[in-house]
Amino acid sequence: MLRSLGTAGARLGLRGAASLASGGGAGGGFGASLAEQAGPRASGWRSLFEGYGRGSGGAVTAALPTRRSDEDAGRRLHTGSPVLRAADQEATDRLKDAAKEAVRSASAGASGPAASAAKDAASTALPQGFEAQALVQLLGCGLGAGAASSLALKQLADDGQVGSPTAQRLQLGLMSFAAGSVALHALYSPAITPTSLIAGAAAMGLTFYIPFQHYTKTNGGLKVGEAAKSVLAAIPDHLRVTGLQSGLYSLLTPTLALAGASYLFAPGMSLAEVFGFVKGVDAYFFWQLIGGGLMTVAPAVTYSLKKLADGGRLGERWAKTLNAGLLAAAAGHLAVLAPMMTANQGGPMLSAVVGAWAVAAAAGGLGLMSGGAGAAAKAASKGIRCCTRIQSYFRLRVAVGPCGQPFLSYIQPSEDGGGDALAVLTLLGSRWVELGGLTWENFLQPAPSTALLDLAVGPDNAPVVAYPDTFRAGTLTVARLVADGIWAQLARLGAACSAALAAYPRSGTLLVAAVDARGALRVWRSAAGGGAPWRVLGTTGVARPLAYSLAVGPHGTPLLAVATGGGSRNATYSATMLRGQAGARRWAPLGRRGFAAGVHAPLSADRWLGLSVDKRGRPVLAFKKSAAAGGGPWELQFLREPCRKLVPVA
Repeated sequence: MLRSLGTAGARLGLRGAASLASGGGAGGGFGASLAEQAGPRASGWRSLFEGYGRGSGGAVTAALPTRRSDEDAGRRLHTGSPVLRAADQEATDRLKDAAKEAVRSASAGASGPAASAAKDAASTALPQGFEAQALVQLLGCGLGAGAASSLALKQLADDGQVGSPTAQRLQLGLMSFAAGSVALHALYSPAITPTSLIAGAAAMGLTFYIPFQHYTKTNGGLKVGEAAKSVLAAIPDHLRVTGLQSGLYSLLTPTLALAGASYLFAPGMSLAEVFGFVKGVDAYFFWQLIGGGLMTVAPAVTYSLKKLADGGRLGERWAKTLNAGLLAAAAGHLAVLAPMMTANQGGPMLSAVVGAWAVAAAAGGLGLMSGGAGAAAKAASKGIRCCTRIQSYFRLRVAVGPCGQPFLSYIQPSEDGGGDALAVLTLLGSRWVELGGLTWENFLQPAPSTALLDLAVGPDNAPVVAYPDTFRAGTLTVARLVADGIWAQLARLGAACSAALAAYPRSGTLLVAAVDARGALRVWRSAAGGGAPWRVLGTTGVARPLAYSLAVGPHGTPLLAVATGGGSRNATYSATMLRGQAGARRWAPLGRRGFAAGVHAPLSADRWLGLSVDKRGRPVLAFKKSAAAGGGPWELQFLREPCRKLVPVA
């Protein structure tokens, strides 16, 4: 073991402890001091480096100061593979000068990255040269990207979107990185100073704990299987590119993840491929920490940005934060690695690594310059120019996302009568794309006057559906699209025969209205982000309504419009608006009851009553009047409520 460590020192132009001591001056004292510290611990690293050697195809070693003579000082570092043979002697001679200068600067007192490396692994690191400083700088760039993820999560939490898919991806990335970092600190604990070990473990423990609390609270538990399923389901989504920025993010996600895996699981080989040499236990430690960040935080950031780019939402402030973090990390890596490449130093894979970070810098820069409106929003703002044909359907629903992206949902009858299927589509560019396919959930044919399904879009641009699951005794089910074709169940709220759904943009709170088995109209409200717990909002006092619709007013005030009255199809019905009040046990009428007379009684699964809120926070009600009340077959009337009195729209 000590022979191999001395060999590694010779590769850098450094001597063993004996040669450093005989060199005289401060440098010799520094080497002797390190040798005294490393002596009793050197045996503890034998199995570690032997394992790395097998993983990389040979005896990859690191440079530990030893008491052994420098009989092997003239030999070159050998890995048993052609990796290091690619580094020519000219590059080695240039690195010797840098290493000797590091010895002199270490004796005089190091600062910056060198001081950080010496402090964290004082008992195992050689006098710090270029490699150790470069690794600490690269690690700092990665931690900067992690800080950007944390800031983006804070911004999402401020907007009440801590339960959104974007927030959950970032939380999973931070949790995975923190868990891996704690494991690496434990693995390298013999070489890390107690102060740094405690500080690092505490920082990573906090990094894990905070996202873990929010993630489990929103999802009702960690649900590792569901998280893994969503990750696997996201893989095909990288083939769906909607533009240049989407393509760059799509390319970066697997590239950075695979690079991180090689750093983490084959540190000796990957270090040699990138830097051209391997030195010190500290090099392995910092390199694997960098790999852990590239495997966890980086893919979470780039994939989230791809989804935001697909939805035209790169103008969101958390998207700007993530792009700034990506750009800063890429610029830092290029500042360290590009000079090595231009000086013809480093290993054979250095140019590929520099190219990957150049792409990351371009993606981050373009993302920062992007506006808020994507291709879908622009197409929607110009009018209906993108059409899709649906052969047969019922229960068609349309919802618009926060950036203007339209979504469609409908139930398609089966040809054999064995059940019906749900389709959810969105407009990407100039074409409609199926999000869940036509086989997500089967339905039975609805009875007349039954509204089976409703659609809403959360503040994270993710569609949410509410429906009675006819295969589970009509259990009212709420589900959200988390990846291509993957729906996450948010709640099961009891038996129902119909559903209405609304979402509050700021907090992501969901409202679901349904008629229970006794015919009573009930309204449930979720926690922020659409997660548990779900609570019933008082008593509406409405029994067996003809139709109903939900909306969310200013400051999250729940609004409900219901049509009641009459006992036959030809009777005249009236609409009433109710407002749920915070802390109240009953809903209060908004204006007078039955203000809209002559509401048409629907004879199909579609209801003719719609409630929304305009940009000034005023409710807008649309309904179809019956022929007996003077209405035409397709006549719609809109009314607004400027104060407490509803008046027709001019």
